[in-house]
This record gives sequence, C-alpha cells and structure tokens, in this order.
Amino acid sequence: MALLLHELWQEPDNYGGWRMDFCLAGPDGDAIRQGLRPGSRCVYTFEADSRVQALHEFAHLSGDVVSEVAEEDRVPYPESSAIRQHGSLDLIGQTAYGLVAQAIAEHAYEMAKGDRDSCKLFPDVGPVYYHLSESTFEWTALTLWRLKILRPLDFDGKLNWAYFFAFDCTISDAGHVARRNWTSGPLLSKLIENFICLFNSYGGGWGFSVEPHRPFGADGDLQTVLGSLVPLGYLERSRDGFIWTELATPLMYSTGYWPIPDETTNS
Repeated sequence: MALLLHELWQEPDNYGGWRMDFCLAGPDGDAIRQGLRPGSRCVYTFEADSRVQALHEFAHLSGDVVSEVAEEDRVPYPESSAIRQHGSLDLIGQTAYGLVAQAIAEHAYEMAKGDRDSCKLFPDVGPVYYHLSESTFEWTALTLWRLKILRPLDFDGKLNWAYFFAFDCTISDAGHVARRNWTSGPLLSKLIENFICLFNSYGGGWGFSVEPHRPFGADGDLQTVLGSLVPLGYLERSRDGFIWTELATPLMYSTGYWPIPDETTNS
C-alpha cells in the first residue's frame, strides 16, 4: 500500500472569501497548484492510500459531501506514484531526515522503557511501544513502522493495524535505518510535522517550542536535529537558539499550532 501526501489549499474567491481545493504533494500536484490564484495558501496536509480516501478526507475537512466516486478512484495508489512523489533527497535532506527520525524514535524508546505493563505482555522482545490509541502516538507508531524501526507485535490483518510494537533495530541505529527506508516512510515535510506535534505535546524537558518569532532550543537536547533544519530553511539560528521561519508556516497550520488568518479577508 502506498500512502501519498495531499495538500489542502485555500484559494481567494470572487467574494472576499476562500474556496478550498486539494492536490497531491510533489510533481503530480504541480498542475493544480499552478492554476491557483495569487494569495492561495496551503493550510493542511494529509496522507491517503487512494483517490477515494483522499476525497473523503477532503470532504471531512471542507464540510462537503462525496456524492459519486468513479471506479478508478477506488484503486489503491501504485508504489510508482510514491516513488515519484518522494523524488530524491540531497545530502542535507538525508541528514535531516535521519536526525528527525532518530529524535522521534528516541522519544518512543523512552516512553516504551517506562511502560512495564506492556513489556510484561511481550517478554523477551525488549521495550514495547504502546500508542495508547492517542493520535500523536499512533502517528508516531505508523511513521516508525513504515521506516522499519518498529515492528508490530499484535498485527490485525482486518484493520491493517496494531497496538503494540517492538523496536526492530538498536535505538542508536534508528536514524540510519530511516535513511535507508525513507522512500517507504513519510515525506520529509510530514516527518517534520510528526516531530513538531510529538515534541510540542510531549516534549517537556527537551527544550522545544512552536512559538513564532521566539528563540528556543539553545540549551536543550534537540540542538543537533534542530540545527539540521536550518539549511533546509525551516529554522534560523539566533543568539538565543532557533526561530521558526516562514517556510514552517504550512507545517504549523497543519498541526494547528499557528492560527490560520481570518478566512473572511484575503487582501
């Protein structure tokens, strides 16, 4: 199954408001993005395994209804589409991908080490990661599963899902494993979203913040991973740490940490 990233866009209409549209991230969405009016903005991203799943997600987000679905829209996305969407990462991108994945894996590992009850259910496999059916932890589990850092211990074929996971590599090697398997995982931008959501919600003591225009992370444990996002343009360095840049705005909109400007004005 290939999961493809989709972008939700707001486009100025003729009445001072906004209309919504969505497209695939990457080259397969270029035609739609190029047709959007000036002032359009990407406000959310989501993954889907088929056109029909994407249509239903768009309908949920926009308050619309899916009335008819073409038969070809039910066909799962091919792996070739995922490969095309991923494209290629240069050395800077590969380094950032590995470091962000490593940070996510270390967070999961610390959580798993403290969960003695889950470890008792599956003895002799090491720390067990239980996502508690909480959305951020579920997201983390899926990310690390796709990257082959986690493996499911109670896979349900009907649901195509699991609740308990073991680490399929040493934690120190997680970043290298992610770099080897990145075409099976989320796009770098979506991986960074996962990182932002996980550490802002459950990153006490890690020196993390999503506050705009406010330096953070100077003395925290995430300096290396945050530093890897600087050459990509998501962060800039300051005397007092790191500051999120304009490039990070769609990620902050998508995670809900930065408010989207008033929908009734688009000057």
